[in-house]
Order: sequence, then structure tokens, then C-alpha cells
Amino acid sequence: MVSIGEIDGFFSEVINAGFHEESIRMVADGRVDASAIDSQVLAIEMRDQPELSDRRKIIDSVGPSTIQPVAVSKRFDQRSRNTVRDVLIEFDKTPGGRDMLALGTVERWVGAEPADYDDIRRMVEACEAADFMEIR
Repeated sequence: MVSIGEIDGFFSEVINAGFHEESIRMVADGRVDASAIDSQVLAIEMRDQPELSDRRKIIDSVGPSTIQPVAVSKRFDQRSRNTVRDVLIEFDKTPGGRDMLALGTVERWVGAEPADYDDIRRMVEACEAADFMEIR
């Protein structure tokens, strides 16, 4: 919305549905006219509930942007963090690993560095600069 200059309120009313799956059902049932949905959640819902496909239409998308990271507690020592990272990065090569990842529409895990999230930082900075930190 910030990227197209729309910060004064795009919708007549904003509702907190609680989670993306509920937002999808609200659109499909006609309780709301539109909703912002995470693309991964939408893909899973459309796969698992294909009957919803004809009751919604994608009108625009934002991104692509860097996918959500896997985070571990700072209480993990560096060796444990490295072990978790290595297991995740190799998981798609394990027996059944690729099938398990596919359930969440994930192809594989890859290593990431802090700079990989600069796109998200730029989006936050643009929202802060426009004083648009809450949907209105």
C-alpha cells in the first residue's frame, strides 16, 4: 500500500480475523470483500480446500520478499545452532524429508545471512517514513 501511495485507508473497515485461514474463509463466504493473505498459507488452503478457489480472486500481490526465517533461542550455543541449521539444510535429502516439506509447500531450506532480509527492512523503513505502521 505504501508503494502505491495508499496510506489513508484503502478499506472502509478493517477487521482482525485472527489468522490467514479465517480470512480466506471470510472472503469465500462473502463476510468481507478482501483480505491480505500470506502466499504460502493461500497455496496450502487452495490445495487442501480446492472448492474455495472459485470463490476468491487474487487482485494483486506484494513481493516477492525473503521468506520467514527459522529462529532459535539465544540460549543455544553456536555448535547447537550450527547443528540445527545443517539438519534443516539437508532435510530435503533425507528419506521422507522432501515429502514432509512439500506438505507445507516448502521445497528446501537454505542458509541465510542478515543481509538477505534487507528487503524486509526497506519495507519497514518505507512504512515508518510514511507513518503507516498500522492498517487503517
